[in-house]
Amino acid sequence: MRIWCPNLEEPVDSLLNSACQIAEISTFRQVAAAENLKEIDLLHQCYNHYVHNHMLERYTKEAKESGKFNAKEEKQAIQKSCERLSFFSCFNSNLVLISCPSASGCKKIISDIHSHSNDEYSSKHQKYFIKNLPFHSETSNNFFRCLDKVMKNTNIAQGKSSNQSHQVPPTKHIMTLFPRVPNNIPLDFYNPEWFNDLQPNVRDLVANTNSVAFLPKSSEMLQGTRNPDEKLRYKKFSENYWAQTTTKYDLKYLIEDNQDNSDIGNEDSNDSSYCGEEVDMLDTSGKDDEDVEEQEDDIAFIDENNLDGVSGDYGAYTKNKKMLIYKDDFKFANEWA
Repeated sequence: MRIWCPNLEEPVDSLLNSACQIAEISTFRQVAAAENLKEIDLLHQCYNHYVHNHMLERYTKEAKESGKFNAKEEKQAIQKSCERLSFFSCFNSNLVLISCPSASGCKKIISDIHSHSNDEYSSKHQKYFIKNLPFHSETSNNFFRCLDKVMKNTNIAQGKSSNQSHQVPPTKHIMTLFPRVPNNIPLDFYNPEWFNDLQPNVRDLVANTNSVAFLPKSSEMLQGTRNPDEKLRYKKFSENYWAQTTTKYDLKYLIEDNQDNSDIGNEDSNDSSYCGEEVDMLDTSGKDDEDVEEQEDDIAFIDENNLDGVSGDYGAYTKNKKMLIYKDDFKFANEWA
């Protein structure tokens, strides 16, 4: 006990002292039952690590922020629950939606684990209570309920046992504690009010504003008698229902951005300082080179022994055996002969 002693400055029922007491009693009970007293040195190290490292770290976190450790464990449990639900829904929905070409958007939503609601198990009621996501639209909620019903009925019709958990929607909506928004999925998945409260630059990062995945009345989807539009291709489906489905979403910023871009283009074309098209002087068409060649052709090489072709009015060099005469320029600085 001198090595494993608890903190005597704290109350007996403090978190650290309680952990030491429970760990000590449990450890000695297991040692006595298994007759492992020969490994007492190893047990010393294990106990010291568990109590004075692992449990002390938990205690420090709880002392700084009450309930932080339990919240972390709950978050991990919710994450695992969403992953299992997403995998199960994605696997079964592929069988249900395989005949719907327009269901590509629905499959993209289902395959994202953050699109699913958080279901918390109640040991008292032995049921899973559904916690809502703040960004879920009513249409997407109805679609998931219809999908659960179809998968359950499909398993019954095929004589298969269902592994679905018994989920019960609460009488009052309960929001999840750890929402995480899925990105780049069809616009009608998101709650219009929640979406409109976002900044314009964030809306494009969150949603795919050019596509929709659900019919205006999602209760009409996944029925025994399919809606003819469910057989449309995903792109065509979005073109047909985009205007009707997105009336509640504030997308004015998209129009304003397009107008701003067009105004910038008009200002550039109407700018008074515009001096014409720029010319790269290093990359010309070769016209200057042709001028130089023509100038060189105008040069006549005259021998001193053959001066017949040179006019006497202009004369010739006396010191040079040859001279250069330009047809367009007969001004010479040297002496005339």
